[in-house]
Amino acid sequence: MEERANGVNSGGESTGADDLVWIDACLTDDLPAGEMRALESDPPVAVYNVEGEFFSTADTCTHMKSSLNEGYLDGDQVECALHMATFCVRSGKATSLPATLPLRTFDTRVAGNQLQVSVPRAWVSEG
Repeated sequence: MEERANGVNSGGESTGADDLVWIDACLTDDLPAGEMRALESDPPVAVYNVEGEFFSTADTCTHMKSSLNEGYLDGDQVECALHMATFCVRSGKATSLPATLPLRTFDTRVAGNQLQVSVPRAWVSEG
């Protein structure tokens, strides 16, 4: 089984390694380059394919609480559809106004052909 990890955990509250769990996001073939999708977690998480590299951030814009998945992905920049704030999906950094706060980012990995994201256990429903 091939496994590649990518990304960092930053921003938000600090969690210990035991509090994190890998969740299946989608098959890598189901997320073509230049595409993104939101995962069913609480709070929502988004995954991105940037030229064959996978990244994950919080799906909620830090400016006005809009879903980034409803916006646009251009290279490694995601643009919020509500007020056009942009963020780097690699680092979570806000790269244009009106956003000033970064997005939380999450570790991602590819296991076989499954894209997985490491999120706090409390964010995943048990059902």
